[in-house]
Amino acid sequence: LAEEVQLSMIEKFAGTGIKIDSLILTRESNDSNIYKGILETTEPNGNFTYTVNVTYDGEYFTWEVTE
Repeated sequence: LAEEVQLSMIEKFAGTGIKIDSLILTRESNDSNIYKGILETTEPNGNFTYTVNVTYDGEYFTWEVTE
C-alpha cells in the first residue's frame, strides 16, 4: 500500500520540486482501514517530515498529509 500511495503522491507533487524520500505506513488496528504514516521529503526549502493519514478499502485509497 505504501508504494501505491507514494506513486500517487509523486504524481500529485510533480513539477513542485518536492521529492519523496520515504513513506512508512502502519495500520491503526487489525480490523481498521485507516493507516498512519510518516512522510519524509526534500523540498526547495530543505528536508521535512510530515504525518500522513490513509484510508484504504481494499481497492481504493485516499491520503492526506497533515503538518
